[in-house]
Amino acid sequence: GFKKIFYSLVLLMFLVVFISYKPSLSNFSKLIDFSDVYEIRGEYREANEKLSVFISYFFTWLIKVFIPAVFVIGLLEKSYKKVAISLLMIFSMFLISGHKSIVLGFGLVLIMHLAFKRKKNDTLLIMSYLIYIVVFSLILAFLNYTLLQEIVVRRAMVMPGMLSNMYFNYFKTHDFTLMGQSIFSFLFEYKYDKPPPYLIGDFYFNRTEMSANANYMAAAYGDFGVIGTICITLFCGLYFKLLNIIANSKKIVVTSCMLSIVPMWALLDSAFITVLITHGLIWILIIFILLPKGFLSDKNY
Repeated sequence: GFKKIFYSLVLLMFLVVFISYKPSLSNFSKLIDFSDVYEIRGEYREANEKLSVFISYFFTWLIKVFIPAVFVIGLLEKSYKKVAISLLMIFSMFLISGHKSIVLGFGLVLIMHLAFKRKKNDTLLIMSYLIYIVVFSLILAFLNYTLLQEIVVRRAMVMPGMLSNMYFNYFKTHDFTLMGQSIFSFLFEYKYDKPPPYLIGDFYFNRTEMSANANYMAAAYGDFGVIGTICITLFCGLYFKLLNIIANSKKIVVTSCMLSIVPMWALLDSAFITVLITHGLIWILIIFILLPKGFLSDKNY
């Protein structure tokens, strides 16, 4: 049935990724020192150049969609085994690329789960949890423990806004990219020698290896200016409207929020088309369509 096919697919992709990248525990000590983060990410990019593009897709789909889905199912079924397995799997993926968003994504899912369990399904309650985390991270920062501050405050809040502003400023005076680095590259000539995030990283930070990603609206502005931002926002809204219709029909509105929050979060630092395909947002739609009624339920919320 659906359950066997789903778990088999997750296991197959995980084994392919694990064998291909061979994550090392020594990377964990490097990740404690943030100066080594770009070294690990550089090694990850070098590995991608030698591997099939499908393996890199498997990696991203796993960390954005499939492993978080196992985590959500474990929470819904109160299966500590599935929760533990998903955490071990995501930790091994974290060792491969060093992207802190891999771990932070699970934190977002857990926050939503705890908020909805309190039977007060409103945005203010979720925001209160986020505020508590921010305050706690700042307190730890005063005690010279900056890891949580780096992940929660700097990476998730400060950097996205700053980088978005850089995109708007840069493409005010430079040629638009016209989606030349997307699946639509055959339609337009790309005038640059590197992808947009590396253009920004090189121009503002003088670091050619730095991938300075911005949110989907800033990326759309870089593609086609104001018109691009308006159009991509409309497409994004239509996608989530469709997702909401399916979730309502299968009575999994709350569960759908937890399943989709991680790839949705990627919209904060990636273009919509990139999130749809590379980050696996299209898989969320496929899973929702194929999901049998009753397989997941909001009854515990």
